[in-house]
Amino acid sequence: MTGMTIYSISQVKPIPRIEKDTLYTVSGFMFYPGLTLATGPYKRHYSANHGFGEQFRYIKGMSFPNDPKNWCDSIMILKVESLSKSALNNIYVRVRAKVHYTDGSSNKATLNINFEEAIKPKNRESPELIIP
Repeated sequence: MTGMTIYSISQVKPIPRIEKDTLYTVSGFMFYPGLTLATGPYKRHYSANHGFGEQFRYIKGMSFPNDPKNWCDSIMILKVESLSKSALNNIYVRVRAKVHYTDGSSNKATLNINFEEAIKPKNRESPELIIP
């Protein structure tokens, strides 16, 4: 066939993005309500504000117990709220979550998670979040 022209229109969606109730990350992972993320083993990080003792470096928004016998074991996403970018160009996802502890207790919290950094192993240590 001659004289036929085919046009293709493709829409590239920005990443990261929130679509309906799901967050699509740069690494291709999806955050959605009901997703449970395991946390890495307890380790103490240095914080300029608090000295040694914070369980997480890339998960912010609440004080986690500073006790190796009762630390955050997993985080269940209840709602993906928003995305934000820090002055250092880090992307944070704000979520409502249920935080489960090793003693069996849990509580609800709003967390800001730098997901791309939280899933990367650092200095031969396990990552803060372990993706399924």
